[in-house]
Amino acid sequence: MALIPAAVVGMSGNNVKMTSSTPDTAVKSYDKSQTVINTAVSLCGKDFCDEALKAALIIAESNYLSGMKMKTNDNSSDKELYNRVEQIYNSNNEIYFTYNEKAVYIPCSPCSNGKTIKSDKYEYLSSVASPWDIDCASYSIDNKCEGVSIYGVNYLCEKGYSAEETLEYYLPKLKIVDKRIN
Repeated sequence: MALIPAAVVGMSGNNVKMTSSTPDTAVKSYDKSQTVINTAVSLCGKDFCDEALKAALIIAESNYLSGMKMKTNDNSSDKELYNRVEQIYNSNNEIYFTYNEKAVYIPCSPCSNGKTIKSDKYEYLSSVASPWDIDCASYSIDNKCEGVSIYGVNYLCEKGYSAEETLEYYLPKLKIVDKRIN
């Protein structure tokens, strides 16, 4: 588990990776990359740092591989943000989280009320402090956040933590897997 010190508290072309010579596989690879990129874009704001965009891609990749669909907002009209996310996607290995050797769905919310909550539905989630969320524009004491606070991810990444370290803080029971499936 990545420990966050107390001091912290106070993509541009349509690259398709062919996985075999069959056209159906190429289409599936394209669909997967576009789904992951679109999901990540919907989680982020255009002011997010690149490391937070990478974290959003890790969440989107995990959710895609788990077979669960995320509700997404349509931020695809923000071409600059879309291009940044696509570039990061194309320049990184496939990274996702597992629990008991299986890819898992990672729920997230824009912001917590200072602490994420556990869920009976997702036994692999832990409740963790997210006190920096108090600075989020959509902060409310009534906010409920299962899993990951997206604002918190950006905050920690802007403070110099990697996407992986930040997500390991929010998801301490999960194992990170880093590979590119070709």
